[in-house]
This record gives sequence, structure tokens and C-alpha cells, in this order.
Amino acid sequence: MLALAVAALACTTLSASADTGTGGVPVVVAGSSGGQIHHCTVVGQPADGYQAVICADINTSQTDSARDYEATGAIEVLCETTAGVTVRCANIDIEGVFANGVSSTDKDAGWWGCGHSLGDCPTGRKIITEGRINYSGSAYPACLDNPNSNFDLWTVVYGGTTQIELPVSDKYVTLGAGSGANDGSNFSTGHYYVCPYDPE
Repeated sequence: MLALAVAALACTTLSASADTGTGGVPVVVAGSSGGQIHHCTVVGQPADGYQAVICADINTSQTDSARDYEATGAIEVLCETTAGVTVRCANIDIEGVFANGVSSTDKDAGWWGCGHSLGDCPTGRKIITEGRINYSGSAYPACLDNPNSNFDLWTVVYGGTTQIELPVSDKYVTLGAGSGANDGSNFSTGHYYVCPYDPE
């Protein structure tokens, strides 16, 4: 259990502003170094010393100027030993979405798979980009005050349809309720407001 907890914490990073916007939603700043939200969880229970990990990400970067920036959603998936050494998964079926607060419009929803008839899974972690939003011009204070806008972003990995086959045991683990910080049976970054580096 300790190894499980360490592995889950080791791949959780937050590079975001401590500020919050309307409703207490945290703010991530698209600074020159790029603000990133990276939440991970172990899926199901390990078997024969192996486990599956999925991560939900929001990545940001400046584009043409301090006022022009972009945000992308991504899902990461990997298999590893319980000691944290990355290995090839036997099979992956994963589905998710990068969404914003504009009428809950999904920016991109997609499925990705590997293994068996689809060919070998990668030896390292697989990163699946789920969508991109570009912003231009001054975004303040709108990026802090609009929970139903395109500044309000989140990435979701769908439970139920996300299944990973572990190596050696060939055991399938399925993302679902009880496997982490879930939204129902899904796994999510949670909501974040994305703002530019320069508030002027």
C-alpha cells in the first residue's frame, strides 16, 4: 500500500498560481515557463508487482506575446512496477475529453488504444492530446470571473471505457469509482481558470 501511495504522489505536480477566481476555482498562469496541471492516479489494484497509472493534464504556454497564450488538454497512461519502473502495458483502451465552460462544450473527445491486434503499446508513457484553445489579447479580469467561459478548463479520463491490461498477469484494470479523486467514475484535473502571464 505504501508503494502505491508513493507512486501516485510521485507523478502529481502542480505548477499553478496560488490565486483563485470566482467560486474559488484555482488559476493557472500561462507564463513563460508554461503553467501545468498534472494529476495522476493508480487504476485498480496492482497484480504480480505491476500497476497502471493514468494522468489528466492541462498544459499552457505563451505564444506571440505575454498576452497571447494557449492551453491544451492531455491524458497520459503507463504501466509500471510497484517500485516505479515504467514497462510496456499489454493492452490500453483509453478515452477522455478536454472541455471548457461554454455550455459544457467539449473541445475534443477521443479514444486511443494499443496492444493485441492494434500493435504493441509504447515502452514508456503514452501522452494523448485531447484538444487546444488559443487566446489573444487582454484576458483580465474575464479569465478570473467566468465559470461558464472558455477560460474555465478541465481534462477528464472516462471511467468504464478506460481499461488497461497489465503485463505478466494479463489482468485488466478499469478506471472507475474508488480508484482515485474521481468525478463519478471518471478521473479529472478538476476545473481551472487559465490566465495570461501579464495581467496588464
